[in-house]
Amino acid sequence: MSDLYWITVIGGLKTVFLVSFIVYGALVLFLCMVFLINSEDLFYDYGKRGIAKLKRRYYSRLGKWLVWIGIFLLLGTSFTPSKTDMYMIYGVGGVIDYVKGNEEARGIPDKCVKALDKWVESLSDDDEQKGGER
Repeated sequence: MSDLYWITVIGGLKTVFLVSFIVYGALVLFLCMVFLINSEDLFYDYGKRGIAKLKRRYYSRLGKWLVWIGIFLLLGTSFTPSKTDMYMIYGVGGVIDYVKGNEEARGIPDKCVKALDKWVESLSDDDEQKGGER
C-alpha cells in the first residue's frame, strides 16, 4: 500500500513542478520587461556611477539565481514521471519480475505461439475443404 501512496504523492509532485515552472516563466518575463524598461537608467546613469554599478551587480546575481532555479524546475518537470507512467512502471515491472522468476510463466509464450500456429493451420485446412466443395 505504501507503494501506491508514494506513486500518488510523486505524481502530484510532477504537477507542482509544472505549475511552478509556468509561474516562474511568467515571473522571468515580467522581470525582463522591468529590466528593459530600467536599462537606460541602469547603464547610462551619468551622475551616479556607483549606483549604476550596484544595480548591474544586483541584476547579475539575480540573473544567476533565476537561471539555477529555472534549471531545477525544468529538470524536476522533465524527470518526474506522472501518475499514469508510475502506475505503468509499477505494474509492468511487477509482471516482468514475476515472469522472470517463474518457470511456468516463461513457457506460456511458447505454448501460445504453438497454439496460435495450430489454429491458423486449422483455418487454412477449413478453407481448403470449403474450396473443394464449391
